[in-house]
Amino acid sequence: MNLEHAVQTIAKRGFTDRQARFLVLVARHSGVCVMRQYSSFAGIVFGQKTRKFFAKLVRLGFVSSYNCAQGFVRSLTLTAARP
Repeated sequence: MNLEHAVQTIAKRGFTDRQARFLVLVARHSGVCVMRQYSSFAGIVFGQKTRKFFAKLVRLGFVSSYNCAQGFVRSLTLTAARP
C-alpha cells in the first residue's frame, strides 16, 4: 500500500486529509504519539481542534489513551485498523 492509498483509505472513514496523513505517519513509525505532535504537524495552535481530533480517535476505538508525565501529557497508541 503506498502513502496516498493509505491516506485515502483513512480519509474515507471520516477524517480530513491532514488528519489521515498524520495517522499514516504515526502508524509507519512507532504507533505512539502525543497531542502536541499533531498540532506541530498540522501547523496549528494546540487547542480545541487537536482535542476534538484525539477525542474522536478514542471514541471510535482507533487509539488507546494513556496518561504520562505526571498527568500533563496524554500518549495515544494506535490500535489495529477497524473494518
